Amino acid sequence: MKNLLDSTDIATTFLDTEFCIRRFTPRISNIIPLAASDSGRPIKHFSTMLEDVNLTKEASGVLDDLIIREKEVISNDHKTYLMRLRPYRTISNVIDGIVLTFQDITKRKKTEEALLESERRSHTWLDASPVCTKVVNLDFNLQYMSASGARALKIDNISEYYGKPYPFHFYPESSRKIASKCLQSVKATGKIVAQEYRVCDLQGSPSWYHSTFIPVNNDEGLIDHIMVVSVETTARKHVEKALRKSEHFFRMTFEHAPDAMLLIDAETGAIEAFNAQIHEHLGYTREEFGQLTIADIVAGESPDEVTQNVAKIT
Repeated sequence: MKNLLDSTDIATTFLDTEFCIRRFTPRISNIIPLAASDSGRPIKHFSTMLEDVNLTKEASGVLDDLIIREKEVISNDHKTYLMRLRPYRTISNVIDGIVLTFQDITKRKKTEEALLESERRSHTWLDASPVCTKVVNLDFNLQYMSASGARALKIDNISEYYGKPYPFHFYPESSRKIASKCLQSVKATGKIVAQEYRVCDLQGSPSWYHSTFIPVNNDEGLIDHIMVVSVETTARKHVEKALRKSEHFFRMTFEHAPDAMLLIDAETGAIEAFNAQIHEHLGYTREEFGQLTIADIVAGESPDEVTQNVAKIT
């Protein structure tokens, strides 16, 4: 038993029911200055390297309720330990004391703190970006949304929506179906999916977004969560609508103009469009018009002269 205790890297001490020291591992000396001659002495007689920790009080609590206690503690030399206290039972299942262990987790804590700082910086960058970024778990519940998305949706406190289903209930039903289908596809296939759809804010005002659904894998290569990166396309959609309206107006005006009209490519002279009047006036079929250039239908001028005259106009 002694050889086993001496070989372990975990600082351990055994206390009896009066909180006196029975035995301990060499590592415990980094936390409590114990020597072999200290066996049988109360633990309260020793100062420790720990900040704001009363070992006697902690041990007493374990004997009172027989519940294992576990907490992170810090030493005076800035190390972090995971302290565990559990009741010690004999073979006859009689409580015969307390087992107290300290596991050095300093490196793990520094790694966690570095990760948290990296995450904080990432969130700062994302919150400053005009792009709306969301993180959704595999149950399709929202875990994070950047500030630009919350502002666009008129959400004052986005944290109230964390842990709740995404897409949001106030989105149009058709958009919820599209977004849900994209999430399901990413989860099932592990492939990136992109889609454009209309959303509404809390006040019902619509806007358009192009969203890319990206699977994010863990260290084992399995999907851990899904990132949704959305870029607002409302302005583009309005421009496209205006262009379609303008094009339709031009097409109607062009087709029904009383004069014979055609459109030509200024560089090649190819005929790109013509209306019914010039079609009827010249007698060419639509298929024939598609094979002609302006030089073919202008009388009295050579092709070079036609090209030069078109260049003067443009």
